[in-house]
Amino acid sequence: MAVVLGLHFGHDGAACVLVDGRIASYRLTERVRKIKHAGGVPASIISAALDEAGVRVDDIDLVSVTGTQRREIIFPDPEEFSFAFEANGVSPSVDALFGSVGANITYQTLIRDTAAGDGQGPSRRVEAHWPDYFDGCAHVGYPVMHFRVPRRDTIVTADRDISRLQDMCMFPVAARLFGRPIPGFFVDHHAAHAASVFFKSPFGEALIVTADGGSLGNLGGFVMLGSGDRLLPVETHEFVGGGFYERVSATVGLDPGKLMGLAGHGEAAPTRVNLRGRHARPAVDEFLGSFGDREVAAARADPTGPSGRTIAATAQASFEREFVATVLDTVRRFEPGARPANLCLSGGCALNCPSNSVLAEAFGNDRIFVESSCNDEGLAYGSASWVFTHVLGGQIPPALRAANRSPFKSGEPANVKAATEAAHAAGLAVSEAADGGRAALTEHIARGDIGAIMRGRSEIGPRALGHRSIVARADIRQHHVDINDIKSREQWRPLAPMVPAELFDRYFAGPRNPYMLMTCRTTTDRTPAVRHADGSARVQVLDDADDLIRGVTLSMESSGGVGVIVNTSLNGRNEPLYDDAEDAVGLLRRSPKMRFLLLQGTMISKP
Repeated sequence: MAVVLGLHFGHDGAACVLVDGRIASYRLTERVRKIKHAGGVPASIISAALDEAGVRVDDIDLVSVTGTQRREIIFPDPEEFSFAFEANGVSPSVDALFGSVGANITYQTLIRDTAAGDGQGPSRRVEAHWPDYFDGCAHVGYPVMHFRVPRRDTIVTADRDISRLQDMCMFPVAARLFGRPIPGFFVDHHAAHAASVFFKSPFGEALIVTADGGSLGNLGGFVMLGSGDRLLPVETHEFVGGGFYERVSATVGLDPGKLMGLAGHGEAAPTRVNLRGRHARPAVDEFLGSFGDREVAAARADPTGPSGRTIAATAQASFEREFVATVLDTVRRFEPGARPANLCLSGGCALNCPSNSVLAEAFGNDRIFVESSCNDEGLAYGSASWVFTHVLGGQIPPALRAANRSPFKSGEPANVKAATEAAHAAGLAVSEAADGGRAALTEHIARGDIGAIMRGRSEIGPRALGHRSIVARADIRQHHVDINDIKSREQWRPLAPMVPAELFDRYFAGPRNPYMLMTCRTTTDRTPAVRHADGSARVQVLDDADDLIRGVTLSMESSGGVGVIVNTSLNGRNEPLYDDAEDAVGLLRRSPKMRFLLLQGTMISKP
């Protein structure tokens, strides 16, 4: 039995236990700390992941670690877990490379050490992501070995030095977990993204593109080739669109996800900006300069006003054009006969649904795969699978890839009994459902109630996909207003639809995706609650595995209704998905427009 403990210490921190290539447990820091995007991995989360996997500390063969670029790794419980960057004897080639380049490695530290006495503490922005940071905690700098794999006019795969490029994506570490020394490896951020998506994909061979808000070189993203159980870095694509998108979003006072939603309300101006081979800041300055100071100031004052909508739409169009061109240009340059037929996308840029849809049309929808946890929530698995395959020589067969692909890998609902008792004490109706709640759920949704579902393991990734969801009928326009009120969100924010695969063509056109990572067109006026301002919808297509919600939608369709359900995340404003049942009951109790909660087969409803 080969056991790898994968840890991601950046924002969206997580612990993953990989047993013979299978995800045995997955714990997200934000769900436990109840702080969205929380970073770090407290020892309690590591313990919970090991317990859930049925693994002891002595069973762990290797520890894999990764983090957010340029931000140091913080040990909130240094007596329980910490590590140092040093040769460990596991991989002689990695040790040798680390020894030869060690003088060129810098260790980034953005959080000031309050224990050193500067008295100012961490910045508020960082403090929100690393809630466990406190005086006297230990940390190590993020190791930066900034390198580029140059662009070539023709990509000839036989020319690549595979082993050295793979070794450059790792640093050896010596870890100590609960008193036991364990060797391990720090895995490059984008190498972890690439492993996370490829080793979940249905493809034996694929082109992999990772991109996010980092800068140039390996800090911004890779183009890799995946084949079997190996990943080969082909080049660093030098695309800075992620950083561009983040900076434009910050300029108008939104986060990137909101900017993408706002873009659907505006018309793009004829602005063109180069997003390759340069840093993001000058690209943003050039982009905003094309609008003029007055229009930018107006967007800052009112992001949803005409100027804000135009800037958002233009930023989206610029990103989409440059990202799609980057991917297709890479494919074009492969030597004849070696051009990859499949495409995998990961990193923050893979959350951009419109560009994903354009690439799906170019490659074919069955030839593109974007994982549900393409954000940094997938990095704990990514680092663990990289080490399992590239260090231990492990294999992840198709059946395990399919099992690991499921987004439902986080924890079961906590405090269910206490939440149910509190609901009963508050005068809510509590009843057990013999069929898992399908009949009761169908009844509530069909009569126009808004409610929530909390069942089974939670989603890994930023999209609620039916296990931690607020749901309602899609044919009632007012539901859009009421659900955004429940979540205390801006009214221009779109909601997403869920639809069975067999009903998709009745309501939508475009690429089908199970994770809400593609943009489709609505083809009917019967789903106003999920129709975005530009006529698009970010559809979750349900497969046969989801008997509960598929059953509800098919029942509604067969009775003459609309077989589409509104779906948005079960949480409040700026909160992570709820894993605590008491939080879900609390939202139900304080939201007048919310009528029911299906909690693990128990229906809790208001009179």
